Amino acid sequence: MAALAAGLPSELEGASFDFSHCDQISKAGVAAFRGSLPAKLLRLSLSLGGTQVSQEVQEQCLSLEGLRQCTELDVPGATETAQAEGTTGESRRQSLLAKGKKGKATKSKSKKSKT
Repeated sequence: MAALAAGLPSELEGASFDFSHCDQISKAGVAAFRGSLPAKLLRLSLSLGGTQVSQEVQEQCLSLEGLRQCTELDVPGATETAQAEGTTGESRRQSLLAKGKKGKATKSKSKKSKT
C-alpha cells in the first residue's frame, strides 16, 4: 500500500480509494499508506470494510484528517519498513517517475531504429 500511495502524483489534492473486501490489507499496510501520501493532499476518502483493519480504525480513516490523526496506526516499524523498501515520500515518487521515463525513452529508441 505504501508503494501505491508513493506512486500518486505529488500535486494530487484529492482521492478516493475503495479497499473493501481486500482481506490482505492490515493496519500496518494502512499506516504505511498514510506515511507515503503526497504532502499536498487535501481530501481523501478510504473504504476499508472487509479488511483486517478494525472497525474503529475503519471509521477513523474515512477522511484524510481522521487518517492523519488515527493513533491506532502509529505502528512501530511501519515507517521504517516503508523506508527500507524505498516506498516513502518524494524519493519513491521520483524513482517511479524515472522508471517511467526510462521505459518511454527505450520505446522511442526502438521505434527510431525500426525506420
